Order: sequence, then structure tokens, then C-alpha cells
Amino acid sequence: MPSVKDSMFTQSGQLRGGAMDTAEYLKIMQILKKNKDKPFVNRILNPNINPRLDMGQNSHATHLMSWADAGDKYRVFPRVQKVGQDGMQLKEYTPWQNAYKRATERKNYIDFDTSQEADAFTKTYKSAWGD
Repeated sequence: MPSVKDSMFTQSGQLRGGAMDTAEYLKIMQILKKNKDKPFVNRILNPNINPRLDMGQNSHATHLMSWADAGDKYRVFPRVQKVGQDGMQLKEYTPWQNAYKRATERKNYIDFDTSQEADAFTKTYKSAWGD
């Protein structure tokens, strides 16, 4: 299993993240490394060994990341979550409140201090996939 450090670079040694600036990319990777014990973060860091949800019309989903106000924090959570005994099946939880409740019960979320940070993470977390 690749480490977070290893996943920051392509096979040719280039920093992953496409057009994202290096500081932003490193911030995303720091957040992911800090939360690598969360099931959805493991799926971000190891996309090749985790399932994808068929959404029809030749489309798939892995997380469908959302965020919500959680009191004094802003909680990022996946609407697509693992189900089943083997953990190799995914389900989209709708409405988002069902996904929020399930993620909260399973501690499968990341809290941020501001809505801007939470929103930015939901839009840029896939930069970890690089190339």
C-alpha cells in the first residue's frame, strides 16, 4: 500500500495535482495524511484498490463529497459510503442528511474550522489522484 508521501509524486517524480499550486496540493495531502484512518480518506489515498459506484450512462462515483454545518465546525463527509461485510460495495446515501448521519455515527468525516476550508476540500480532494 503506498504511503501518503509516495502518493504525492508521479512515477516520473513530478508533484501530483495538475494545475493546483504546490502549497494547496501539500495542504490537501497534509489533511489526508492526518485523517488516513477514516475509511473515505483511505479510498482517496488508494483509489486503485477500492470500488467505484456505477452511476449509469458510463459514469461512476467514488465519494460525492459534501459538507454541512456541525455546530462550531464544518463537517466534510462522503455521500457514497462503503456497505456490506466485505466493504467492497458502495451505496449513495440520499438525501444528504442520511449520509451525514451515517458518516457521523461511523466517524467517517473531517471537521474544518471554516465553511471556506470545507468547501475547498470537497472541490480539490481528488488532486491526490494526480497524473
